[in-house]
Amino acid sequence: MANPYHLSSLLNLLIVSSPQVQIVVVKILQSMVQIAVPFEVFEEAIRVLTRDPNSLAHHILHGLKPQAKFDGSMFIKFLFNYLLSLRTKMWSPTDAGSEGLYAVSRAVAAMLRAISSAHGQAQNQTWGQLLMKETRAALLGIGELQVEEADAFFSLVAGGEYGAITAGDPALTSSDEVVSILGYSATWKPSEVLLAGKSNEEIEGIIKKLRLSPELTDPKQKAVALFYNKDAKERQEMMLLHPSSLTSLPGLDAGEALETAKLSPLMDTAVVKHLIDVLASSEGGASD
Repeated sequence: MANPYHLSSLLNLLIVSSPQVQIVVVKILQSMVQIAVPFEVFEEAIRVLTRDPNSLAHHILHGLKPQAKFDGSMFIKFLFNYLLSLRTKMWSPTDAGSEGLYAVSRAVAAMLRAISSAHGQAQNQTWGQLLMKETRAALLGIGELQVEEADAFFSLVAGGEYGAITAGDPALTSSDEVVSILGYSATWKPSEVLLAGKSNEEIEGIIKKLRLSPELTDPKQKAVALFYNKDAKERQEMMLLHPSSLTSLPGLDAGEALETAKLSPLMDTAVVKHLIDVLASSEGGASD
């Protein structure tokens, strides 16, 4: 697959296939980035993919005109523009997008976050610096962005995705335990009451009756999570947690997550101050 023509075929599947196939393609691409397929292969693949001026790929790369330019990498620009095109459909009242496409957009955003937070490979550092630079610039100018582009950029910040930590995401608890979120429920009971003395089959039935939602939508809801410990995989404990006790993780390595958090645009004083000013001005306008 380290051939730009083969890779261009894979990238084409990303934009023309069903949502299920697209998500698989994103996972393959992310794995290829992690094993350090040469930077030039990805860039050349985009050139091959977009050389037909009438193609959908050409429109995604050149037809969309976000404020972010991503000069320096056509691959990153293509991924971001595709993310933006999907989010635009979500916000448009006339261009309905399926729930599956929103899931694809989340997968693309997660891949870009992973690239942004990757350590070690030189190409990932180059791409990561580009993503950090554009994300910081976007957050500092958030008031001038269209809502679709603002949404896309917020999704590049860990925990900034619409719905914040959602079903399937890893998270860190206030006790420094890594968990996987199963969903949110307002019909929860304390775990010792909910699960005590129950068989695996009974627990499965109880979980189904909790009426889990993938996102936090009600202040009465609690997060239903599965404890994860890579050194004690036999421990599969379901936990009920207050959403405020959870911190988003870009991966299951807490040490790497800490390093990533230090590099987050939200650790930038200028960015945080600007976002607070935007919120304050919005609240002032609403009260008027």
